[in-house]
Amino acid sequence: MKKTAAIILIICALLVSCGTAREYVPMIVLPTGFSMSENTITANLVNVYFFAPYEEIHCENGSMILYDDAAHTNFFEGGEIELIDGENTFFIVFEGDGGEKEYKIVINCDMILDFSVEALYEREYDVGDEFDRGSVRVTAKKESGEFIEVSNYAAEYDFTKVGTRRVGIHYGGIVHFIYVTVK
Repeated sequence: MKKTAAIILIICALLVSCGTAREYVPMIVLPTGFSMSENTITANLVNVYFFAPYEEIHCENGSMILYDDAAHTNFFEGGEIELIDGENTFFIVFEGDGGEKEYKIVINCDMILDFSVEALYEREYDVGDEFDRGSVRVTAKKESGEFIEVSNYAAEYDFTKVGTRRVGIHYGGIVHFIYVTVK
């Protein structure tokens, strides 16, 4: 009996000493427009004034808490966080499976009032062509009064027919139109 107990104790000691601790890897679901690279979650948003982290970010295998500083002195209990024009930085800690993992969240916001579209040169298109993004300059006026050149706008068009065609330039919930010739 003593021999069996001693063997069990030795086996248990070996299992504990030889076992390797598993690193906690949170299974994170991010909202549209957010991406993750290593330990940083980023987003580039336009005219988004509030962020609700506990509603928009989910961890499928743990819980999370959001802080406004790296020292974890101030945490957000819930609700919406007001975003400012420029860079908004937070820290989120996911806990589960006996471990935790921290990520930095960087949300870059452009708060714009309007934008303009300037044709850089006359461009004619053939049926089926793609819109030439290099043919226009899109400049946005931010709430701060600063002007920025925009490249991440959306262009909506239909070049399946000959004639004067409308191209919608979308940015920050605002749309402006230009007209081009399709031959």
